[in-house]
Amino acid sequence: MVFLKKEEYLDEVVEALVEAEIKGLSIVDGVEMEKVLAVDIPIFAGLVRSMGGMRGANKVLFG
Repeated sequence: MVFLKKEEYLDEVVEALVEAEIKGLSIVDGVEMEKVLAVDIPIFAGLVRSMGGMRGANKVLFG
């Protein structure tokens, strides 16, 4: 399992996994908990800012 926080590396990571003959890879869009708390439960927005802000989205690779 890989949690990829910088989507610009997705192609390189997938290519490396293919070269390693890893098959059946699934790629799922993920959302960091901080973003969910700040957006869906606004009372936590101040807390999220005090912790360094929202990081946002990521990719989760399962193989």
